[in-house]
Amino acid sequence: MLKMIFGVLVVITVFLAGSGGMSILKTGGWNKYKYDKNPVTPDNHTWGCVIKEGNNWAMYYSVAGNLTYIGRKISMDGKNWTDQGAVLERTPGAWDNEIWCPSVIKIGNEYKMLYTGRNNGVTQVGLATSADGVNWTKYEGNPVFNCPDEWAHNDTEGFGIIYIKEEKKILLFYNTLSHSVREIGIAESEDFVNWTPHQSTPVFSTSIFSRLKKKLHNLLGIQYPLFLPTIDDYRYHQFCACQFRYGNKYYALVPSQSWVRDYAKIALYECDNPYFSEKDRIFRGFFVSGSEEDFDFHDIDTPCPVIFDNKMYLYYSGEHEGIWHMGLIEISNLSSALKESPVSITPARPAPAFEAVFAIIGLLAYIIRRNRQK
Repeated sequence: MLKMIFGVLVVITVFLAGSGGMSILKTGGWNKYKYDKNPVTPDNHTWGCVIKEGNNWAMYYSVAGNLTYIGRKISMDGKNWTDQGAVLERTPGAWDNEIWCPSVIKIGNEYKMLYTGRNNGVTQVGLATSADGVNWTKYEGNPVFNCPDEWAHNDTEGFGIIYIKEEKKILLFYNTLSHSVREIGIAESEDFVNWTPHQSTPVFSTSIFSRLKKKLHNLLGIQYPLFLPTIDDYRYHQFCACQFRYGNKYYALVPSQSWVRDYAKIALYECDNPYFSEKDRIFRGFFVSGSEEDFDFHDIDTPCPVIFDNKMYLYYSGEHEGIWHMGLIEISNLSSALKESPVSITPARPAPAFEAVFAIIGLLAYIIRRNRQK
């Protein structure tokens, strides 16, 4: 019996060794529109959002490694920024002992900010308001949202808000932060205070292949991932998404990280409605990836689009060698850019044979151990 199993595993090894287990992202998509003077912020000013009013631009940012305040910068062109320092500070010892990921929107004459706070491992979303975008007051009933569903309860990071005028409703993308996988949900509110998940399960959830690989990995106790023959596992970690409306379509920008390779890229989804259910949305592909040895080479996060005059300034956070910044993608013709092809994905190298062999050894050891126990 064991000989037969070993023979099957050898065949699988050969197949896996010839499969593209890892992939690398080439130029294409919207990478060509990256601002040539990126990044636009100094070290570790990151995980933020940008709003535009006329010729006045405002950026609200977090500080990686120092989650004690949310800062503000201003600009006249969206490229050159002047720092104004902290505009919202943490409350030591409270639910927002650490704060980050501001999302700001102006409705009427009032600015609203949703931000993420954490204390003792519990992550939730809070609200602050302002009449001028500079002086902010925290809502006294904070936090305003902690996902009640088990998959994200007490692990609710918020980023990406949109106002649906026809429904007089605000939608928030939220995601898990500390769980073994990061998945995304949508919450809705009419007043920024009372929030309800649009559904009780993630909207952008982890793929079946990802879960299978993770379970096999945990079962065997091996250090190397077992590569399954998938082209690219873009649905392992998904986080800090945002959406925008253009014409009669909604588009979601979803940072995604593969389990088999340590990098992130931004996926584009298209939908006729702002809820992006699996059956309604169209996956357009990856449109932004890290640039070789640049500030965004290792990780990408918190995309924030600013749309005006058929242009889109897409701000995003990038990380390389532990240092975070914010960068800009400058699209001068959005209608044309939305019709473009995504970033091309080509195998960087075959899945290493030694990893497949290592997996086989682990499987055999597990089978032998189970047989001996019997």
